[in-house]
Amino acid sequence: MAASAASSRLQIKRPGRTRARIGLTSLIDVIFILLIFFMLATRFEVWQALEVSAGKAGAAPSETRPLHVKIHPGGAFEIDGARLDGGAFSVRLKGEGKDSLPPVFLEPAGGARLADLMYGAEIVRRAGGQTLSFVDPQGGASGGEK
Repeated sequence: MAASAASSRLQIKRPGRTRARIGLTSLIDVIFILLIFFMLATRFEVWQALEVSAGKAGAAPSETRPLHVKIHPGGAFEIDGARLDGGAFSVRLKGEGKDSLPPVFLEPAGGARLADLMYGAEIVRRAGGQTLSFVDPQGGASGGEK
């Protein structure tokens, strides 16, 4: 009878824990948002190499007078006291280099950024410049002799 009393007890089943399902819809939304973010944040620029060589020890001095160019903020150039924009600077360089362009020294003025220097270097390269040096405003030179 004890066995029949135990079996006649009302057994209530407790609901088992159901596994939480991960909603993929929100995961896909996050992936698309990240994709759009990286598409907008990526720069698609063409990188170019700029050859800069150091001066050679014991090299003979050049007979041509180097062209000293001061670069001001915003891409303005100064040659022999005359201030030029990028187009006028390019024309002046092409006029200087009848056979070949003389060595060019680029010196940043106060407040000039690296982008301004690279803009000047690109104009010199397009004009056919073979020798380009960057001059430190405090008196040193980089990439050639001063």
